[in-house]
Amino acid sequence: MNQSQAQALLLHDALDQVIVNPTASPCWHRLADFYQEADHDLRASARQLLMKHAPAEGVAGFFRATFLADGIADSDYIEEAARIVQTIEPLDAGRLAAFMTFEWGRATREPNDRAGFIRALRHASLPELQTNSDNIYQTAPRFAQSCAT
Repeated sequence: MNQSQAQALLLHDALDQVIVNPTASPCWHRLADFYQEADHDLRASARQLLMKHAPAEGVAGFFRATFLADGIADSDYIEEAARIVQTIEPLDAGRLAAFMTFEWGRATREPNDRAGFIRALRHASLPELQTNSDNIYQTAPRFAQSCAT
């Protein structure tokens, strides 16, 4: 077996793990590692299989959208991830904060001017995510109090 065949097997194994367990973030991280090392044709094949078999909503859909946003550098998937992360219940402040931090970092890495930076943050729905995050913290004490009674 040559290196190209081994690479294909490793990528497809990682892809199979994601399809079987799409809510496990370690599976997505493993797939990302092998995906980045794959050639163009293998990546295209992996994307097609993901689009066909990985859920488009919920936690799995969020992972899929963030994976595709990075894997093919398509900002439409960032917008999709921002939409999905706000629909996952219960709303997870940690997930929101992680996504906002990652997108903030992405916006600072790209060589944009101030307007481009603001556009990138808006494209990732950071103002809405911040509001949702604030709402979680404002309602949490009342929820905890209602559980205590």
